[in-house]
Amino acid sequence: MTFKSLLALLVPAALAACATPGPYAEVTGDRVSVADPTEESVRIVGVNGKLDLSSPSTVTIDPGRNMLLVRTTRKDGRKMSPDAMLPLNAKPCTRYYVIAKHESQLRVEPWSLEIKKVEPIGECLAKYPGGVAPK
Repeated sequence: MTFKSLLALLVPAALAACATPGPYAEVTGDRVSVADPTEESVRIVGVNGKLDLSSPSTVTIDPGRNMLLVRTTRKDGRKMSPDAMLPLNAKPCTRYYVIAKHESQLRVEPWSLEIKKVEPIGECLAKYPGGVAPK
């Protein structure tokens, strides 16, 4: 596959993944606290069935029901942990901090997802008071 054909496939996919104009929500997988060794950052592998090859730590999503495919950043030698699904009914102008909660501070598995912190997005609320798009 040539670079041009790869680019032709990826650009429309990237544009389709962008949130629609109006209030938005954000999910970040950056660790909130380094004090707990059982917590680890996550990468968002996909949103609503669309995979993102770059696996960013932060994504912007539309408010409402979303399904995120998430991967822990912790590695255990050659072993990769399975990805996890996170159903999220996102509120407008809200940021969600998601972490991987591991049962052991040394092993990858088992682990679960946890919404560690939720906060309003100030610039979104300033643009869309009450989290509502102007008509």
